[in-house]
Amino acid sequence: MKKILKNKLFIGFLVLCIGGAIYFFLPKEVETTIEGKISEVEMISVADYQNGQTTVSAFGYSESMEQVDLRSQIAGTLKSVNVKIGDQVVKGQLLAEIEHDTLDAQLDQAKATLDRLKNGLDVKMAGATDEQIDVSKKQLDSAGVSLERAEKSLADVTKLTEENLKAANYSLEKAEKSLADTVKLTEENMQSRYDHAVSSLDDANIKIFNAYTSINSIRNSNFNNSDQQGLRVKRVLEKVEEIKDDSRNVATKLNGKDYSAIDSAIEKTINNLEKILGYLTDMRDACDEGSYRNSVSDAIRTSIDSQKSVISSTKNSMVSMKSEISILKTQNETSVSNARNAVTSIKNEISVLKTQNENSINTAKSAVDAAKAGVAVQEAGLSSVTAAPRDIDLQGIHASIKEAEAAYRLIALNREKAFIKAPFSGTVSAVSVKDNNLVSSGQNVVSLVNKNGLQAKVYVSEKEKELIEEGAIVNFEEGIEGVVSNISPSINDTTKKIEVIVAITSDNPALVIGEHVEARIVAKKDLTKSDKFLIPLKAITFDMEQPQAYALDGDVIKVIDVKLGKVVNESIEVMEGLSIDDKIVSSTRGLKKGDKVKVKN
Repeated sequence: MKKILKNKLFIGFLVLCIGGAIYFFLPKEVETTIEGKISEVEMISVADYQNGQTTVSAFGYSESMEQVDLRSQIAGTLKSVNVKIGDQVVKGQLLAEIEHDTLDAQLDQAKATLDRLKNGLDVKMAGATDEQIDVSKKQLDSAGVSLERAEKSLADVTKLTEENLKAANYSLEKAEKSLADTVKLTEENMQSRYDHAVSSLDDANIKIFNAYTSINSIRNSNFNNSDQQGLRVKRVLEKVEEIKDDSRNVATKLNGKDYSAIDSAIEKTINNLEKILGYLTDMRDACDEGSYRNSVSDAIRTSIDSQKSVISSTKNSMVSMKSEISILKTQNETSVSNARNAVTSIKNEISVLKTQNENSINTAKSAVDAAKAGVAVQEAGLSSVTAAPRDIDLQGIHASIKEAEAAYRLIALNREKAFIKAPFSGTVSAVSVKDNNLVSSGQNVVSLVNKNGLQAKVYVSEKEKELIEEGAIVNFEEGIEGVVSNISPSINDTTKKIEVIVAITSDNPALVIGEHVEARIVAKKDLTKSDKFLIPLKAITFDMEQPQAYALDGDVIKVIDVKLGKVVNESIEVMEGLSIDDKIVSSTRGLKKGDKVKVKN
C-alpha cells in the first residue's frame, strides 16, 4: 500500500514538473492584453492547427547519391596509388595501378606467337627452307620440354599439398585428443575435490554433533538451575541442537554428483560453524558469571575452549576447501578453453590450407594447359612449314591465327584490369590500400563520390513516422531544403528507429558528405482522421495532476480535461478530451477557470 502511495506521489510530482517546464521554458510571448478587467484571448481551431503547423525533428548524416567502390579485378601487388582522400578526379583518370610485369610478359609472348603464326603463313605460301624446318622442330621440342616440366610441377604440387594437409589433420587429431584428455582430467579433478568435500562435510557434522553433546553434558551437570545463566545455557543448547539437526538433514540429501548442492552445503556449514563458535563463546562467558565462577570447574572451561578450537579449525578448513574448489573451477575452465581454442585454431588453419592448396593446384594445372597449348601451336607450326600450301592447310593456319589473336586480346583485357580508373568525375572519399600492398580480386581500392547529388539519411521513431509522409518538405540549417524521398517500412537494427531518406533540393548546398545533420520535416496535413491531435504546448495548463485546455462558454473561460501524449517540438499530442471541431484558447498564460475574456478579432 505504501509503495502504491509513493508511486502516486511520484507521478503527481512528475506531472507538476512537466507543467512547470512548459510554463517557464516556453517563449514568454504576450498572448493577452488587459483592458480594464477583461483579457483579450486568441482562439485556434484544432483542425486548422493540424495543417502543417508543426515539424518533426530527425537526426542523421549526409551522403552522396552517386558513389562507387572501385575494386581490384585481379590479384597482385599494388604498384602505386595516385590519389588521396579529398582529391578531385576526372572521368578516366588513373587512380591506382597493379603490378603487371607478368601480364606484360604474357602479352609479349602472345604477340610473338601471333607474329610467328602470321610469318608461318607467309612462309607456307612461299615454301619452307631446310633451315626453317629445323627451327620449327626445335621449337616443338622446346614446347615439349616445357610441357614435361609443367606436368612434373603439377605432380610435385599435388604431392606437397597432400602431405601438408595430412600433417595438419594429424595436428588436429592431437589437439582434439588433448581437448578430450583435458576435459576428462578436469572432470576427474573436480569429482575428486567434491568427493573430499562430501567427506569434509560429514566430518563437520560429527564436530557439530560432538559440540552439541558436550554442551548438553555441561548444561546437565552445571546449569540445571532456572536462573539467568541457566536459561542462557539452555538457549545455547536449543540453538546448537537446531543447527545439528539442520546439518544432518543437509548431509543425508547430498549427492556426490550434484556440485551445486555441495557448494550450498559448504556455504551453509561454514555459517553453522560460525554460529556454534558464537554459542560456545556465550556459554564460556556464562561460566564466569555470578556463582558459576566458583561452581564451574576449570576442566569444564578447558573443555569448552577445546570445542571452540575444534569448531574454529573445522570452519577454517571448510573456508579453505570452498576457496580451493573455486580456484579449481577457474583453472579447469581456463584449461578447457585453451584446448578448445587450439582445436579451433587448427581447424581454421586447415580451412586456409585447403584454399591455398586448391589455388596452387589450379595454378599448376593452368601452366600444364598453357604448355599443352604451346605444343599444339608448335605442332601446327611444324605442320604448316612442311606441308604443301593446300587450301585446307591454309584454313588451319588462319584458324590458329584467329585463336592467337583471341588469346592476345584476352591477355590485353586482363592487363587493362591492372589500371584502376575513375568511372566518373568526382571526389575521392576513401583509399583502402597503400603502395606495395597485396590485393585480392574483389578487394576495395578507392572509393569515389559525386557531390553534385546529395541526400540525407535521418531517423525517426515509430510514433513520429505516423506524422510524416513521402514528398514532405524538409528544412536544414543555413536555408538548405529537401524533400522526403523514401520512408523505410521497417526498423533499423542498429538505431532501432525508422530510416528516412531526404533528397537535397537546394543548389550547391553547404554540406560535407558524412556530416551530421538535423532535418525538420513538415508534418502531414491530413491528420483529421486520427483521434490524436497536436496543439501548442502553451495551450495546456495543469490543475494538480490533471492537464487541461481552455475553451469558451460564451465569454467565460471553461476547462477541458485532456490526456497528453508525446511532445513534438513546440507542440504536444492530445490523446483524449478534444475533437477535431473544437476551438481552444491559444495560450493559458495568466488565465483561470471562470475568467471573463474578449476574443481578438
